[in-house]
Amino acid sequence: MSLIREGDKEEIRKMFENELKDSVKIIYFSGKNDAYGKQIEEILGEVSKLSNKIIYEKKDFESSKEEAEKLGITMTPCISMGADKGYKIKYSGIPSGYEFSSFIEDIKHISTGTNHVSDEAKEKLKSIGNPVKILVFVTPTCPYCPRAVSMAHQFAMENKNIDASMIEAIEYRELSEKYNVMAVPKIVINDKVEFEGAVPEKIFLDNLMKAV
Repeated sequence: MSLIREGDKEEIRKMFENELKDSVKIIYFSGKNDAYGKQIEEILGEVSKLSNKIIYEKKDFESSKEEAEKLGITMTPCISMGADKGYKIKYSGIPSGYEFSSFIEDIKHISTGTNHVSDEAKEKLKSIGNPVKILVFVTPTCPYCPRAVSMAHQFAMENKNIDASMIEAIEYRELSEKYNVMAVPKIVINDKVEFEGAVPEKIFLDNLMKAV
């Protein structure tokens, strides 16, 4: 049984056909005990069939640990997007529910090399010269989370020092407990700055600059 409705597939297929330009590489690193591993595989498989510009690879984390660690991946399940272009855009957990829209949006942004970051924010992001790690904790049922995930990922497109990950809070329970995730979206930057909510770009960026 398909996890994506046929009507949605057709809509996405048309969007991809009309808007995608360059290829988009998606690598899924899987582990032995991933709770939603099968569903993640099915989603990625179905999406990759909607455009020949999507290059999808599945890799076993244990046998590809060196490659995974170069991408900053230490746990599974994890999806890496645009690594061949130098982007550190990740989904740690299943991109389902409301997060499916973020995933599709990321494909479009990576393919076209464009995003919705303001010119003012782009200038500030250029000044970041050291590694930055952004964790965005979400749940699939949160309607506000995609905005935070998309913003973090678009910032990562603007500066390749930024490593931005969606963290599905239920799948990554231990990590959620470590960062005391009580509400989503919760954003943690460099283990220094934490805040909650789908905040406007300026507030997100101000918090990012505080952390660096």
